[in-house]
Amino acid sequence: GNRSEEDEAFMNAIASACKQSTARPILPPSFKQLLGWDGINEMDDTHGRANYYKILDLRPKSSAMANRTQGYGYEQNSNYPNMHLTFCNIGNIHAVSDSYKKLINLCHSTSANDVAWTQLVEETKWLHHLRVILKASWDCAVTVHYKRLPVLVHCSHGWDRTSQVCALAQLFLDPYYRTYDGFFALVEKDFLSFGHPFHLRAAHGERNSERKESQMAQIFIQFLDCVYQILSQFPSFFEFNGKYVSVIAEHVYSCRFGTFLCDNERDRVRAQLSIRTYSIWDYLESKREFLSNPHFCGKGLLMPPLPCLLRGVHLWSDYFLRYSPKVSLPCMPHALASRTQIYDEMDLYQKDDYSNALLHLTLESALKWRRETVALRRNAAAGTAAIIDMDANGNSNNGAAATEETHCSDATAPLVHQEGQQDDYNNTVVEDESSTTVESLKQRILELERQLAAKTKAMEEKDSFVCVEKSNDE
Repeated sequence: GNRSEEDEAFMNAIASACKQSTARPILPPSFKQLLGWDGINEMDDTHGRANYYKILDLRPKSSAMANRTQGYGYEQNSNYPNMHLTFCNIGNIHAVSDSYKKLINLCHSTSANDVAWTQLVEETKWLHHLRVILKASWDCAVTVHYKRLPVLVHCSHGWDRTSQVCALAQLFLDPYYRTYDGFFALVEKDFLSFGHPFHLRAAHGERNSERKESQMAQIFIQFLDCVYQILSQFPSFFEFNGKYVSVIAEHVYSCRFGTFLCDNERDRVRAQLSIRTYSIWDYLESKREFLSNPHFCGKGLLMPPLPCLLRGVHLWSDYFLRYSPKVSLPCMPHALASRTQIYDEMDLYQKDDYSNALLHLTLESALKWRRETVALRRNAAAGTAAIIDMDANGNSNNGAAATEETHCSDATAPLVHQEGQQDDYNNTVVEDESSTTVESLKQRILELERQLAAKTKAMEEKDSFVCVEKSNDE
């Protein structure tokens, strides 16, 4: 591929400076095993030459080799002595976009197999991409902190995968970037100032016919998802909570603020976005009361064991399932609901939880269904009692059958005889078939019971839900 003599000279100067620095620490194998560091000796001498810096090529090696045909390629040891090159195998924008679409379709599906839900989520490859990015960021942070060596990070263009990995590595290393103000500075520096093309990746304000579908990808959402994964596992290390990340993710595509508009700083200055639009950071600052973590105490290095970090990756339900047609959120007491993630901003600011709203709606539907069932049962019982009374008074069976059809034609529950005119159908008793001596009436009642039992079963299948009893406090 093409070479850059200026880049080679620059990196050789860095290597020379590292040679003159203090000796590198030697980490015991037991410590590396505890961290889960795969390459225990990867930074030791290679072919008799000491490695003084590391290069993280975030692309798959196959993609890097394919780019050599276009004059790009990757760094060679002959041109960059004293370096260690690692390929991180992070997927490109096409892999990210394809995985995101699969995940969204799954989350919005009404026919997804909930028994195999975890397997279906894994098959979208979205969580796999998150693990690969988190591992590359972790490798970068470990090399800088424990090996005391500089790391050069790059991909194809330097504004997608590079921004993700560098920003996440700084989250591990510097506690400032895990604060309310620090995260704002991190996004402004590594995404906005380094030229992540928000407009190109999100196609803000463009018609479907004008969009460049091949260039659209949810790179920044993927970064926020990685931040959420770290935050959910180690919440005390962050000054903000999961709601903070959820609100940012919601407004990446809302276009409500000018922060994530345009492709670079030049376009934002020309559009005068700082004057004509509001900044999302000012908005988040005004909601600090709801977005801050009261248990924040992490003032130091965040370097968890790699297996712990990667095995804890899970679906970001508060973002991907917020519009799911199926109820996917746990119901919990109001005191705990204010500590959980959000599904809608209005719920956040009113300190209400969406799952609790669903619970109340379910309870109201259950009570309405119960009242209707009681009324139907009362009508059925009244019709049965009328038949028995008419037969006892010597009326003909034909007249009894006509009265029975009038009162019981719309019944949808087993025949019961209600005593004391009580509303609670639990106090009703099933009419004893042996209490009447009219054989024809007995046969008619048995037939009606079969019909009503079938209707009840159909109704329960149509309106199936779990009736949750209200607590004494409610």
